[in-house]
Amino acid sequence: MQKDGVFQLDAVEKELAHESFTVDTRDHEDHTFCGIMFKVECETDLPCRYLEIQSVHVRGDLGPMTVWVTSDTWEHKQEEESEWKKIYAGQHEPTPRLRRGQPAQYTELKLHESIKLAPGQSCGLYVHSGLPGDEGLVYDNGKGQVTYQDHVLKVLPGVAHLSNRPFGSRGFWGRPWRTNREFVGKLQYVWSPEEHLNFPIGFQDAVKTMIMASRRPESLMYSLQDDIVFFIMNKCSWDWWGKGMRLPPHRIAAMKAAAEAEVELAARRARPASYGPGSYHSFAPPRGAHAHELYESLLGAVATHMYVGQEQIELGAEPRSPSDQQ
Repeated sequence: MQKDGVFQLDAVEKELAHESFTVDTRDHEDHTFCGIMFKVECETDLPCRYLEIQSVHVRGDLGPMTVWVTSDTWEHKQEEESEWKKIYAGQHEPTPRLRRGQPAQYTELKLHESIKLAPGQSCGLYVHSGLPGDEGLVYDNGKGQVTYQDHVLKVLPGVAHLSNRPFGSRGFWGRPWRTNREFVGKLQYVWSPEEHLNFPIGFQDAVKTMIMASRRPESLMYSLQDDIVFFIMNKCSWDWWGKGMRLPPHRIAAMKAAAEAEVELAARRARPASYGPGSYHSFAPPRGAHAHELYESLLGAVATHMYVGQEQIELGAEPRSPSDQQ
């Protein structure tokens, strides 16, 4: 990673995805129809700016495949093509049939345009096969209120589609929609962390410690540039120093006292000494807006904003939701 003795950060940019997981949704191969609509949410307490869905993995006889997205939810939009945006189209061979004792094999549909969801946002996804017949896509019967949930992504049950025409209103046996059906496959996504102040307190302390060490000439880190320090912190998981998001009261009081002491010291250094006949050298403590501004600037100096890379995860099966783990 060195070129002419210089560390090349651009050469290791792809390494900023520092965690990877692969888990699958349950696959009972209950049914095959032509399509599935379901809802995806970004629901998290983590310091997440957004999650980005990059591809969908599916099973079945496939054929001409399309993937569509709509804002918020699929509900009341099943046959409203104008409410949807096509983000994938391609022709695919059938996936191998599921055999007992062997892992399921999926075909990746890499989206032409990724989907970004901020915390609290959701979207409707529609995966469809235009293959004649009703064996284009494997899905599952609904087993609960949540198909899958992890620390960032939540997937809900939806409806299966029995028409090989996208958004078709006529199925093989009348109405083309079957309720309470679940997506079978994988969703591959990355999540982008937020700025420094939205990370757990332990992580913030670690960053501050690293930066302070890089400013001390006696430290081995003194020779490192800030970009290198930030890159090192990028390789550290957000929860290595705990998941607490708030300082305990005694820490807040100590930090406030230290900041006020620094304000007074800075003010003394900035103000000229005043002497009077027969008097001692005296200083006036900071007052009013000037003191407030110094105090705010010191607190702001602690709030160092830095880029912390992305974590790559794939949607999986178990656990279904956090409550199921209890």
